[in-house]
Amino acid sequence: MHTSTDTDAGTGLVVTTPFERFYANERDRLVRLLAMDLGDVHLAAEAVDVAMARAWGRWDGLTDQHDAGGWVYRVARNWATSWFRRRRRRSDAPVPETAVHDRPPSHSAHLREHLDALSADHRAVVVLRVLGGCSTEETARRLGIPSGTVQSRLSRALDNLRTMLEDER
Repeated sequence: MHTSTDTDAGTGLVVTTPFERFYANERDRLVRLLAMDLGDVHLAAEAVDVAMARAWGRWDGLTDQHDAGGWVYRVARNWATSWFRRRRRRSDAPVPETAVHDRPPSHSAHLREHLDALSADHRAVVVLRVLGGCSTEETARRLGIPSGTVQSRLSRALDNLRTMLEDER
């Protein structure tokens, strides 16, 4: 069972658990990254919160707590993808692959349009590698794909983005 706080026997001060430190350090960053990928900050926040709850329940069993952020990102993205699929099945009206409202306010609509024009797989790689600053290996772990796939998707996505930008000139 997890405890929310520990007390240092020497000082009597409250010390946060490793999970609480992880949550405090990573939650907002993961929401921002996923919001860039999904195009919906509220859905991204909900997905990250669901994934964080799952991580807390499995914290002691996570084999690599140093890459817990990758695990949470992957779980959150999978949860959001499933949410979109369930919504499409229940609705007669077409549901877009990404949300068309509640865009992250810190990113321009122009960038959002270009990201939305990419496939979901290519967009996820661009968000993590280019906008999120993750390494190829970290991106691969977060998406659950081989490093070579990350490199090829990134190359294709950047080619597509270059073409879009050249077409605007």
